[in-house]
Amino acid sequence: MENLTIQSVANAVILPYRRCRHSTGLGGVIDETGVYVERSYLHGGLFEHGGSYDFDKSTIVKSDDRVVYFGYYLPHWGHFLIDCLGRMWPFASPGNEQYENYKIAYISNSHEGMYDNCYEFFAALGINRKRIIQVDKPTQFREVLIPDVDYTAEPNRVFAPQYLRLYDTVVEDILSKHNLGEVKKKFGNIEKVYFTRSKFRGAKSREVGLQIIDEVMKNGGYNIIAPEKLTLAEQVLIWNSAKRIACINGTIPLNVIFHIKNRNPLTLTVLNKMPHIHRNLMEYLSLRGDVICEFVDVQDARIKDLSIGDGRGLGPFRVGISTELTNW
Repeated sequence: MENLTIQSVANAVILPYRRCRHSTGLGGVIDETGVYVERSYLHGGLFEHGGSYDFDKSTIVKSDDRVVYFGYYLPHWGHFLIDCLGRMWPFASPGNEQYENYKIAYISNSHEGMYDNCYEFFAALGINRKRIIQVDKPTQFREVLIPDVDYTAEPNRVFAPQYLRLYDTVVEDILSKHNLGEVKKKFGNIEKVYFTRSKFRGAKSREVGLQIIDEVMKNGGYNIIAPEKLTLAEQVLIWNSAKRIACINGTIPLNVIFHIKNRNPLTLTVLNKMPHIHRNLMEYLSLRGDVICEFVDVQDARIKDLSIGDGRGLGPFRVGISTELTNW
């Protein structure tokens, strides 16, 4: 799927997000005749999104802007990396200067804008914050560009070369503007880093035992750092400088996508809080093939049946000093 293309739709209307019980939501692009543009639908498997709906045509806002359709933004760092960036490959491809006068138009279930690290990601592609706009009313633009998505739907996703090129472009830009001394001055030795979840507000109500793991890792010589408090640049520097990184399975290890292949030997230790295979992490490890990854089970099996739904993120979870962790 290397030959990705971009569809241009003149006078197209972007429909904002609307909740839907059968997917992550409705929304997308319709042409000036009111026909839904199929390319704006995201076939993501678990992250399925898009579709038209009835609305009052008199509410359409007119804009003379030319935009690139980003798609649906979910305010979750892991989903931003895995699912949301699939149409941004043109900005890391040869000839990307032709899009300098285009804005990035997204739809979302949130009205609080994107995370700061998302804007930092775009900045590394040469896109400043002012060019990123949320469509919260049906809006007709002078032109809407809809790039192909650079990966196929789950399960068994296939990635176009453009997928990895996007991340490499971001990382290389950040590394060209920052140096390791910045994180060493702020955090000290980063040869061995444990990215903790114990400071993350969302984990405090459903994950028990995180402080115990912090102590174990601290005693093992790891520098304990809360990743949600880092800028994107700080994360990129650590992932491309540390010799060993450890973390609880979930969103955190997905940041391995920022590790440039063959830059520094890296061993990643992932502590499993649940029995499920993290398919997206396995995909990212395959893309970054030089990372040595080891999995250590720290789950308390006594409460594994209490997890809500499929247990991948909702919990509750209890972690502790397991036999595997002791042996590790």
